[in-house]
Amino acid sequence: GLQPSLVIDPNSPNRMAVGWLRFQLGESPGMSAWATSEDHGLNWSAGGNLTTIPTWYNDGDSALATNSDGVFFYLTCQQSVLRLFRSYNAGETWYLSSVGLSSCFENALLAVDQTGLLGHGNLYFSQPSTSGSQSLFRRSTDNGETFTQGFAPVSTLGGSMTIAPDGT
Repeated sequence: GLQPSLVIDPNSPNRMAVGWLRFQLGESPGMSAWATSEDHGLNWSAGGNLTTIPTWYNDGDSALATNSDGVFFYLTCQQSVLRLFRSYNAGETWYLSSVGLSSCFENALLAVDQTGLLGHGNLYFSQPSTSGSQSLFRRSTDNGETFTQGFAPVSTLGGSMTIAPDGT
């Protein structure tokens, strides 16, 4: 698989999920796949492909994050549109949360504020624009149901996104 993203349940660290862009021999583009572990990653159970319509393909990276309640989030690019999925059982099942967050092509980043401060629980995602000059940066204050629009004045081609202890 390509560019995996791992998430660990903060309330039960033995529970984790991994997501990645999976290609089958002769298959292009790929599918967002996932697997789960209940024993700190010693053993993994394949979850399958993350799609809501079997013919949808994925054409970008996947990003996983969790909130302090142990809800997992999976951000992926399907049919050139960012979609956010949510799991309430450590990645065993996923539910489509938000559709059409933006057009996408690569390197989406996702983070959840777990500081206990003013922005606690907020979801943030960033993705470079196709021109590379500015990055799309959005925030959700309602557990991923809706997102604000905005642009950050820097390019984010790869890397990771984190929330500092002071909430910045």
